[in-house]
Amino acid sequence: MLFKASAICFAVFLLLFAGVEMNVFAWMDNRAFSVFEAFTGLKEFSFLGSEIVLGTISIILVVLLTWKRHIYGVMAVLTSVAGGNVLNKWLKEAVGRERPPFNHGEDGLSFVSGHAMLGLIVYLLICYFLLSFSNRDITQRIGYAAAIVLAGLAGFSRVAERAHYLSDVLAGFSLGAAIFFLTVAVLEKWSPAHQLARIRA
Repeated sequence: MLFKASAICFAVFLLLFAGVEMNVFAWMDNRAFSVFEAFTGLKEFSFLGSEIVLGTISIILVVLLTWKRHIYGVMAVLTSVAGGNVLNKWLKEAVGRERPPFNHGEDGLSFVSGHAMLGLIVYLLICYFLLSFSNRDITQRIGYAAAIVLAGLAGFSRVAERAHYLSDVLAGFSLGAAIFFLTVAVLEKWSPAHQLARIRA
């Protein structure tokens, strides 16, 4: 199921990528700036997707998993977060899409949004590991809902700031989700049961 979810999210990313390459989302991207203009407070949540915040959260998670002797979890976090960061930078260079022509004070390229992609990976991963000790459905649902809200605020704040197009953010979300589902699928398939149980102790 997780592998299938990852494949679906990756397919969505490919569709968005193709649409950006063919410039079919120009109407949506331009309209989004007008819509998000009304949400002035959304800009304040950009810090949730910053390298400092996401890097600090990732380090704390790695320390926690190391303390729990969950070596496979440490490897999963390092691979998905560090690998996702490298992939994000490579995609930006490969696609070469310029940022929106506004005074946002940002350098570099636009596709895909790192705030959206890495924010979703990090917030979902920390939720996955911290909630793995709980079998209560309501706790799981609230936890994942909170993670998605945080990632959503981080990603959509970039549209409000006019530092990214909406298609950059949606592509970041879809690719980040694909990496998260793939990471958890591999972890649960090949990680020994006692490793997965240690964080619950």
